[in-house]
Amino acid sequence: MNNSFWDFTADIAWVLIAMIGGVARYLDQYVRTGVVPRLGLLFAHTVVSGFSGYMVAQTVLRISPDWALVAAGVGGYLGTQGLDWISSLFTEKFGGKIQVREQAVHQDEAKKPESEA
Repeated sequence: MNNSFWDFTADIAWVLIAMIGGVARYLDQYVRTGVVPRLGLLFAHTVVSGFSGYMVAQTVLRISPDWALVAAGVGGYLGTQGLDWISSLFTEKFGGKIQVREQAVHQDEAKKPESEA
């Protein structure tokens, strides 16, 4: 069989596991708070969790491949907090600071001499 087929299958597995992690977190919030789950929010959590879990799995795959599937589920459960964790890893490894685009534009405008403004 083609190796790319197996790579694609592994990627799909990571996304699905991450989505399950996100659904688990959403349902855990329901159990804790008693607020009835809403289908739209469940879908949104599933999409965000799929993406974030996949990103966490890809990062952990480079560090310790044996833990990639676990990382997908945990990354899905963490959602955007998992992405923040990856961001901090890259910041530590490569240095620098990630700026929000709007902040960067305002800082550039503040640096312009008055003659250009």
